[in-house]
Amino acid sequence: YLEGMYLIFKENVKPFLGNKLVIVSHQTDSIVPFTDINLVQKLLALNEKIAVGDPQIVPLGRYIKQMLENLKLLEFVQSHLVKALDAQATAKLVERRETRFGVVYLTDASSNPMLKILFIFPSYSHDPITYPVALIGNQPSADAIGLYQFLQENRHHGLIEQQGFSIP
Repeated sequence: YLEGMYLIFKENVKPFLGNKLVIVSHQTDSIVPFTDINLVQKLLALNEKIAVGDPQIVPLGRYIKQMLENLKLLEFVQSHLVKALDAQATAKLVERRETRFGVVYLTDASSNPMLKILFIFPSYSHDPITYPVALIGNQPSADAIGLYQFLQENRHHGLIEQQGFSIP
């Protein structure tokens, strides 16, 4: 939209942060985290409710739907999905044990002590989850340019990754 209004220029848009999808359970759940993607279907075969973002409303839901379709799991779990308004609401359903599982962003799971990350979905299963940074306007201010450059410095990568984000 901003490009169409000539308020932002493509050459000034840079990928800033990346994120991943994870399946989580309540921290006290007995299921042990795993790395074998083949175990995802076995986990979902437990026929438990799975909290997800609503694909009609939020990007989280669209990424989840895409991932489930690409991994040939959507039809398998469709009737068990509980759609939430956003990532925080999805996490709350698991926190309150209203659903046994949830699919959220890695950053939301990492910052929530009530959630246990069971599996990180492979990046090939959905479009890249990225958050861009951009300069806006024909003549950005010196402060805007300074912030834009500051955000791209490598020295921040460790702090960014501690929060669960990746560097695209």
